[in-house]
Amino acid sequence: MAGAGIGGGDRGSGGTVTIYDGVVIAAAGGKGANAFGKGDGGSGDGSLTVYDEAQVSYGNSSGGDMQYEGIAAAADRVALCLNRDYARVEPCDHGEGALTYTISDKYHTAHCAHCLTVFGTKSHRFDEENRCVDCGYQSDPAPADTGSAVANGDTGSVFGSGGAVAAIAVACILVAAGIFFGVTRKRKKNQKEE
Repeated sequence: MAGAGIGGGDRGSGGTVTIYDGVVIAAAGGKGANAFGKGDGGSGDGSLTVYDEAQVSYGNSSGGDMQYEGIAAAADRVALCLNRDYARVEPCDHGEGALTYTISDKYHTAHCAHCLTVFGTKSHRFDEENRCVDCGYQSDPAPADTGSAVANGDTGSVFGSGGAVAAIAVACILVAAGIFFGVTRKRKKNQKEE
């Protein structure tokens, strides 16, 4: 026979628990009961709401000795309170390893991994290898400026190993579209104009 730390007694179901602030420690009264929610043999967990800035440490008893398991991920805080026989809800310290990111091509949003705190959205700051120095996002290199490469006669970097052939094909397409190129040739002395 065992009751929940906070919730149902032996064979009892959990009720409604809301934690608004501060430190709350719940330990079940024995095997089969949970820290929050149902007691041993109870049929329902009830509902638990934990404030956004809280982290949850959790564990289980084994032969009367508390076995600490860790700090819950933000999304698992409530479930672990309802499925372990020990839980400690307290203000999050956003400690080492707690920072995580939601990443897009231009921005990253910093979150705490242990609570629901959002630290804000910022633009990426890239190093010389196109990696964001804050979140580690790897950006693709900037696209090549194909116009200046062709103007400088470097068709290989634009069109690949068959650059000259591809450049001629592009020129033919442009001529066919009605875009003509003016070509000037130097005449040798004493050569008639053709």
